[in-house]
This record gives sequence, C-alpha cells and structure tokens, in this order.
Amino acid sequence: YWMTPTSKTKYKRAGNLPINYDLSFTNNDVYFTATQFNVNAQIKTQMSEGWLSQTSVAHTSNDINGPMLSLNGITDSTLTRSITAGVNNYQTFQIQQNFIGDFKIGDKRSRIVLGLNYLDYNDNANTTSLNMDTANFVHPTKSYYNFNMAAVNSRLADASYKKSAGDQKSYSAYISDVFSLRDNLNLMASLRVDRFENGGNHNDL
Repeated sequence: YWMTPTSKTKYKRAGNLPINYDLSFTNNDVYFTATQFNVNAQIKTQMSEGWLSQTSVAHTSNDINGPMLSLNGITDSTLTRSITAGVNNYQTFQIQQNFIGDFKIGDKRSRIVLGLNYLDYNDNANTTSLNMDTANFVHPTKSYYNFNMAAVNSRLADASYKKSAGDQKSYSAYISDVFSLRDNLNLMASLRVDRFENGGNHNDL
C-alpha cells in the first residue's frame, strides 16, 4: 500500500487510515508466481603449509510472472487499485578468489587474507502498469467485488508492454592482516578498493 500525503487527505501515515484490514481489495484468482534458482560452488586448495586458496562462485536467477497489485491512497476514503503485469527476470553472478595465509614471522603469528571479487547484476523486464479502478475503503460499494482475473485480462488485452534492461558491475580487491604481538594483543590492518560500473536502464519504448 502506498499513500502520498497531499492536500486531499489529512492522514500522513497509512497506519492512521480508517481502513478495514479484513478486506483484501483483490481476488484469489489474481496472483503472480515467483521462482528462484541458486547455484553455489567452492573450491579449497592447500597450496602449502601456511597458504590456502579458496575460490567461490555463485549464480542466482529470479523470475516473476503475473499481475502484481498495488494500492494507492488518493483521499481519506478512496484508493486506486493498480497492477503491474508481465515478466521480470533478475540475475546475479559472483566470483571470489581468496588467498588465506597463516604463518609466523619470527615468533609472531600473522594471519592474512588477499582477495579479488567480481559481481554482475542484470535485470530484464517486459511489463505494463494499469490503474484498474477506484475503491472506497471506508464504505465499499458493489464495485469492490469487480476486481478479478477476468477484469484484469480484459484490460491487459489492449495494454502496451515496455521492455527494459539494466546492468551493474563491481570489481573489488582487498587485503587484511592480523598480527599477534602477544597472546592477548593483536593488531589488524585492512585495505579495500572497489570499482562500480552502472550501465543504466535501457528502455524499448
């Protein structure tokens, strides 16, 4: 539920609205599906007595399909029922390489991590947004019950869909060292450098 305070309403927070929370403002046949696929892999290699190599790879894909309902307050007693329908896909790919050292310099112990990280995020969508109707949430009328999948499909039949795509990347390098001066005294120093690339969103109007 979204509400933008304007001169048309005295309520500044949605929680103060005299809304009947027993009303769903939708129908059981209006729903969307969401699926998620995850792959994770990790390889550890003992390079020597004091050094370990750790490589991690992760990929996630999310798909959302179907009409999503949003309620937008416009006055003290009315709201609009809007839907966003179509297909959304979000994907991330990440690879990380760490070199982990645990050794002594003289009689002092040093634990160090050197690493590189690459992250890629992209999204693709083919969606449309529609204002379905206006409903009175204080005194619902018969039109309250007219929101169903048949009504949604009727509006979607003539709707225009818009394709969009976005891409973001990040590159990271880091090093961290914990040096033990004594059994009860450790010194830690860390450095991390990140580069972010935002390809923006591209719309096919």
